[in-house]
Amino acid sequence: MRWGCGFIRPDRSDNTLKFEVRNVRHLVERVLPHFRAYPILSAKKEDVALFEEICVRIFAGDHRTIEGFSALVKVAMRMNASGKRKYSEDEILSSLRSGEGIVCARGKPRESREVPTCTNGVTTSPLSQPGTQRN
Repeated sequence: MRWGCGFIRPDRSDNTLKFEVRNVRHLVERVLPHFRAYPILSAKKEDVALFEEICVRIFAGDHRTIEGFSALVKVAMRMNASGKRKYSEDEILSSLRSGEGIVCARGKPRESREVPTCTNGVTTSPLSQPGTQRN
């Protein structure tokens, strides 16, 4: 099956190639339907369901508020429980400040809806500031 999105990149940490899709619309409309039609039968099945929940909620814009972003972080922390994390849930949530909205520091506004790959790709900005970009 060809999804017509994503790209292949080398991962030097484990000497493999990775297929990566960072556009949320492509994930929701092209990739995730494949996994609904052909479910994973391994222990990763629950992670795929959580990932789908996150993608759908980001696509709906839930990540733009502190409450929505906090809920997404909590869901994400349930994924890959045995994996290493650069930041803990508490570190991420404690970096959020009341009265500020979440903005994506990468990508083009309202076009790509690119998924940040780390907390360095997400920042907060005062909601009252004119011209604040919110993806």
